[in-house]
Amino acid sequence: MRLSELKLITVLALIFLCSGYALAQSSEAVTTDWNEVRQAAYSLVEQDDYDGALALIKQSAPELPERAFEISDLNIEILFDAGRTDEALAVWEKGLEAGYFYFVIPRSATYNAVRNNDRFKEVLARNNSLRAEANEKSEPEFKVITPASYSPDRSYPLVMIIHGGNQSIVKAMNRWEPGFFGDDLIIAYVQSSMQANTKSYRWDLSGVDIYQRPTAQDEVLGLYQSIVEEYAVDTQKVMLAGFSQGGNLSLIMAAEGTIPAKAFIAGCPATRGPVSLEIAQAAAARGLSGSIFVGSEDWTAATAQTTVDNFKEAGLAIDHIVMEGKGHEFPDNFEEVLGEAVAQFQQ
Repeated sequence: MRLSELKLITVLALIFLCSGYALAQSSEAVTTDWNEVRQAAYSLVEQDDYDGALALIKQSAPELPERAFEISDLNIEILFDAGRTDEALAVWEKGLEAGYFYFVIPRSATYNAVRNNDRFKEVLARNNSLRAEANEKSEPEFKVITPASYSPDRSYPLVMIIHGGNQSIVKAMNRWEPGFFGDDLIIAYVQSSMQANTKSYRWDLSGVDIYQRPTAQDEVLGLYQSIVEEYAVDTQKVMLAGFSQGGNLSLIMAAEGTIPAKAFIAGCPATRGPVSLEIAQAAAARGLSGSIFVGSEDWTAATAQTTVDNFKEAGLAIDHIVMEGKGHEFPDNFEEVLGEAVAQFQQ
């Protein structure tokens, strides 16, 4: 079979899988899953089959009316990646008319061909104006899930989940599912005030390292203090956890003692500077322990390794999981990794 024929069959199969039409073996409709559609589209893009990816998204869109923004955002991304800038700008303009705004870093190579284009500049200015307007009213938020046994007369361990860049409480809960943690502890999901796009938030809005960003740390600390005031938290048993930007904040704030954490979980922590030996020694003296997972091919891997080396030299108990051949992503057995870390934390 020729490669072109194989690609065509792949596209048709993916469209059928995600379209929501009834299967021949069943009269029940198949529910279209946005994450599956997105991953299937990315798989086609990796094969340079941009038309196939766009066709898949278009075919799936009627079944996903609640994902109108995400569909628009993904279409723009694929069209820019394909070099079809006029089409990308048209979709972007239509989104702005609907009140959507998008996370754009103009210096990115994605926009090399249009960075000095007047139309691009105009669209970007409108986009940033909508985002600025949204951020004038935006506040940091948290969502708490208490155990079935919850009583204000007791105190419970707290696991505080800090979302990554272009994420949210909702997205964090989808990945760090409450059911992964077991019972008899409080789970808190915290969210930045800095809205990146219509449905996502970041702990910075410049797309650069946040290690030195006091605003992000101030917001996380303020949310922690509000949670402790409102819920029966055992402040001697606090774990910080997060991925990428959230992994960075979890790691740094636990290591520096900004929040009195007993443990942390940092996934691909997005910092360009390792935790120093001096900070590691102070953290070890406080009895901190932690877990870091990172892909061997991730840009954060080398910095994470230096941090781990410093922790080990300081005598801090650290679990270092290196995912061979992986990048900036979660481990395939994330539920197991998280479960083991939480179990150790609760001992």
